[in-house]
Amino acid sequence: MEYAGWPRRKRLAAAILALAGGVTLLVALAVTGLGAEHAKDAPPATQRPTHPLLFFDETTFYRAVQGAESTPAMEGPVLGGIIPHHWLPGHLITGFFQGLAASDAPDTVVILGPNHTNAGSAQALTSDLAWETPFGLVRPNQHLIRALTERGLVKLEPWSLTTEHSVAGIMPAVKYYLPEARVVPLVLSSDLTPTEARRLGEALAGLWSDDLIIVAAVDFSHYLVRAEAERHDVVTVALLEAFDADTLFTLDNAYLDSPPSIAVLLVAMEQLGAEHFVLVENTNSGTLQGDELMPTTSYIVGYYTPTAPPGSVSADTPQ
Repeated sequence: MEYAGWPRRKRLAAAILALAGGVTLLVALAVTGLGAEHAKDAPPATQRPTHPLLFFDETTFYRAVQGAESTPAMEGPVLGGIIPHHWLPGHLITGFFQGLAASDAPDTVVILGPNHTNAGSAQALTSDLAWETPFGLVRPNQHLIRALTERGLVKLEPWSLTTEHSVAGIMPAVKYYLPEARVVPLVLSSDLTPTEARRLGEALAGLWSDDLIIVAAVDFSHYLVRAEAERHDVVTVALLEAFDADTLFTLDNAYLDSPPSIAVLLVAMEQLGAEHFVLVENTNSGTLQGDELMPTTSYIVGYYTPTAPPGSVSADTPQ
């Protein structure tokens, strides 16, 4: 192309058009993989952000893995469970997932946990982003998350879950023991009402399939000495066995740190007929550290199995 005989303004305009065309060509080449070498390493335009790994201590984790090596498989189909989110008793967390993996490993894990700071703009929050772990990404179950958000039961607010250790801290254990499983993380504010908890629990039961488990990551009695914590846990375990979500909602941090999380779990289990609670272990930080007088946190680990196959009808039930 020749510019010399053109008026100055036309020469300038032509040069600008040529430059723009060249830039367009370079962009097209880069997108199609035919451009400069560095374009080969560029991330796809559709790549989404992930939750960074914030709650992981390698020594603590592998000590917990070693402590869980003798955990037996769970008995019967497991529809729901309770684990700590505090990693002092890490062997209880890893033991739960070890037992689950040794029995009938689920494809999806719904994780219920307290929103400790009541962060965010709704009482029930979730995320549709993947979670980084040392063992690879834990990916979300987009279908179930979409079903819950479209019903207005939870709000999609990923940034509020990134720093909430009640769910974020569990992700490495999920990936280690259930490498193919997807997750539905749900953090619940202390302001969630019994009615809202019931609606969410019923919705989870309605979305249940035989490759799904609902797990509440909750710590129990706080700040009491060992003997007092043990007395409080007797009360709480009885409520877990009796499916008494209403009474749980009246209890404070001296009994458990997230009545809403346990209530949602109990409603879902009751709806599914998983009314048999297997208590795996009940202990506290005072016992684990050999100190009778220290302020403790207590831990309850157990799981729910059906008294009859989910969805089945008893022969004595009129139809």
